[in-house]
Amino acid sequence: MRCRCWARGDCATIPCTHWDATHRRSSPRRTRTPCRHPEGSDGTTCRRKSRTRAVCGNGQQSVATKARLVYFRVDSAPRPCMAEPTQGTKLSGYIQLAVVAVVLAAGIYFGQAPDRIAVDPATPLGTNEEPPEVAVIEPVAGAHPASVVLTGTVGPHGIVAMMPSVNGGRVEWLSPAMRIGGAFKANEVLLRIEAKDYELDVAEAKSELRAAEARLERRRREGDAARIRRAQALVDKAQVVVERAELALSRAAFSLPFDGRIGQAQVSVGQVLSPGVSFGNAYATGALEVGAGIGNEDLAYLAPVAGRAATIMTDAGMFRGEVLRVSALVAPMSRLAQVFLKFADDTPLDSLPLPGSFATVRIEGDPFENTFLLPRAAEQPGGHVWVVKDGQLEAVTPTLLRRAMSDTIGRQTWLVRAFDTGEGVVVGSVFGSHRGMRVRVASSDD
Repeated sequence: MRCRCWARGDCATIPCTHWDATHRRSSPRRTRTPCRHPEGSDGTTCRRKSRTRAVCGNGQQSVATKARLVYFRVDSAPRPCMAEPTQGTKLSGYIQLAVVAVVLAAGIYFGQAPDRIAVDPATPLGTNEEPPEVAVIEPVAGAHPASVVLTGTVGPHGIVAMMPSVNGGRVEWLSPAMRIGGAFKANEVLLRIEAKDYELDVAEAKSELRAAEARLERRRREGDAARIRRAQALVDKAQVVVERAELALSRAAFSLPFDGRIGQAQVSVGQVLSPGVSFGNAYATGALEVGAGIGNEDLAYLAPVAGRAATIMTDAGMFRGEVLRVSALVAPMSRLAQVFLKFADDTPLDSLPLPGSFATVRIEGDPFENTFLLPRAAEQPGGHVWVVKDGQLEAVTPTLLRRAMSDTIGRQTWLVRAFDTGEGVVVGSVFGSHRGMRVRVASSDD
């Protein structure tokens, strides 16, 4: 039997069933009973008439009394077909919403901070507070030089590619210095190539020379001037061949004409060296220099820059230096020129930094007359300084000449034109500072 649900308009054709509930004080008993009708045909419909009784479409009542109808779908999982909420249920929901709204409003109201704080006008603020204490310095006007600080890299003036000076040969001996990082002296033998072939060339050239000299003696005894001249030319030629053979023999022992260090080395005993093929490189330790970028403003201040004394600071230590030259072009990316500095001549070679090391360069400039050299801590936000006059703060904006690096302080300083400092220039920040603020100058004992 299929019934039509009249409790909700969106219910499809579903079997009409009801629950027979007998309420008892101990435990309720519920049984599920189908809606009965006389005919039992599939076309009969069932509708809800009251909370306690169900009737079929033909007017016949169901056998159960005091029954409450509950409807279920046929073509899906069982799901109750809910009836419209009662008036009591709606009222309970409205009451709950009202309670929540009242609680939220109370939380917002009591959570707000007061806009104003009541202050008793009879006791004004700050009347009993002492002026804050400030630290001051009293700079001395004088001629102060400004230093230009640059950053650069240590590098060799030139790197020499090592290649055999002869027609090559097999390496028969290597110096212990012929390794990456090895140090050597000028004209120190770094490797030897097998010299047997070159020794034979020398012997052959000397034999030819002796034969030419004997021929010259015969021509002299003959007294023919023309033949004597030709014989003399052959002797001179043989002498040149001997010298060339001896030079090749000497070059079988490879050396360099300067003190330096090995940058790269790809050679070992037994290796055959070919003419024109490099087996490593080296650089002269005395030709190390520092290249650093410099802006046009600093160049104009230091001009002429060549020959100026400088201090070079690296991880290996601090060294004295001198500016050698300035590049003729500006780098296209940084728009900076390059200055090149050399280390002092009396610097021990074994103490110099390695090529590729970073360096900080400080170049001394000309002094500025009637200036103050102020610490960076004296500069206040906005580019002014505080001076104390008659126990009050007064703002002064000095004329900035350069940012300098002080040798005594060891950090960046402020080179400005001299001005009236009053009782002193304030060092550091002052909380709540403003013009006319009363302050106390800290004593030197503090």
